Amino acid sequence: MIYCPHCNKTIPLTLFTAHLGRLSKGKTSERKKRASRMNGRQFGGRPPKQKGKR
Repeated sequence: MIYCPHCNKTIPLTLFTAHLGRLSKGKTSERKKRASRMNGRQFGGRPPKQKGKR
């Protein structure tokens, strides 16, 4: 539980972490966007998961 100094309420930790997760969306750098596009073009996207031993 986290105590809010503004409204004097206690906030559950799960609610607080969910809010932080929403804040960080959409802040991908240009380099990461460009690298993701290039990986999709050159290699056909992410390779499928292999079953069994590596």
